[in-house]
Amino acid sequence: MTTVFSADNMAKVEAVGIEKKLKLANAKFSLGNMNLFDPEHKIKKYDTVEQIMEEFFHLRLRYYQKRKVRQC
Repeated sequence: MTTVFSADNMAKVEAVGIEKKLKLANAKFSLGNMNLFDPEHKIKKYDTVEQIMEEFFHLRLRYYQKRKVRQC
């Protein structure tokens, strides 16, 4: 019985390149339909990936601060 994560299989994947083996190297993503839930749980259309990251950053920062307060 062979497992997917055996040392031999991992060596083969590393030889090919993990990005190519997982088909991430040449992946094409459409950025035309970026409708996501915003922090208020409402559907919002984003025009750029940077807008999503900016909103997510501020949300995560708030939660990191809340967690830090609870730990003390």
